[in-house]
Amino acid sequence: MTMHKNLLSTALTVALFGASAAQAALIDFNNAGALFGTYFQAGARRDLSLLADDGVSVVSISGGTPLVNETFLPANHTALYGTAFFGTTTATVLNPQAPVSQQGGAYLPTVTIDLPVNAQSFYMDVYNGQVFNVTYTLADNAGHSKSFLLVPNLASGTTQIGFNPSGNQITLTSDAGSVWDFSIDNIFFSTDPTAAPPPTATTPVPTPYAPPPPPVVVSVDTPPPPPLLTEQQRIDEGLLEQQDRHRQKGKNKNDPPPRIDIDFRLEAQGLHDQAVAPVPLPMSLPLMASALIGVVALRRRAR
Repeated sequence: MTMHKNLLSTALTVALFGASAAQAALIDFNNAGALFGTYFQAGARRDLSLLADDGVSVVSISGGTPLVNETFLPANHTALYGTAFFGTTTATVLNPQAPVSQQGGAYLPTVTIDLPVNAQSFYMDVYNGQVFNVTYTLADNAGHSKSFLLVPNLASGTTQIGFNPSGNQITLTSDAGSVWDFSIDNIFFSTDPTAAPPPTATTPVPTPYAPPPPPVVVSVDTPPPPPLLTEQQRIDEGLLEQQDRHRQKGKNKNDPPPRIDIDFRLEAQGLHDQAVAPVPLPMSLPLMASALIGVVALRRRAR
């Protein structure tokens, strides 16, 4: 009888423990003691151990510092946890006498989250602090990973990312290299692989920059080109134009059309309208010679 009671007690304990372990937990950083909105004001890196909303789970987060109403982060005005490459320039040791694990230091390009259980479902909000697209990767210590692309900061570069791990340590890294800059909020985990985060942990997926509207194009009706004339039609049209020009030079309009025996293209270009100086005729040359002889004779007599 005693053995049966012990077995029943053990079974109840396992059942209760399993039920409690399967409960979801959420970390929102509102109890992280964030006081500042910039890394310069926050000082050195702060690794945290926070109690989740289930009142049981303790989660450790390292690599950055808690901030509230972070400057130049339009997508979030509450408390969160962030890290950036320029934070290393303001990092200082808070207490040199404290153990290394408790000292403040340089910010890290990787945020590490240590969970009290092996999670089967994991979500959190990630905020891109950079001014260009960045790919972020979630990974656990059991070989699972998943990557996500976030748009720039000023385009509300944030989204809720998640995957199904099986380990108890989750890391978040970016492909920004030595210029990393990101923040996290609303960490949700559960041992139930089908568990979904509560609405308070959901951040709307941002809309990327909308492309500028195309320029307004005003359509203008183009008149159709004149019909092509045949060679004979072009000749006839030129001859008619030449006849009109001759009539306009003072001739009687009732006169019959003159005979056209010149190049109508030259006439159309006005070359035949130019005044031509008269050329002396050959018959005037003897007269000129006689005049010259008379002049010479008169000069000799005068001597």
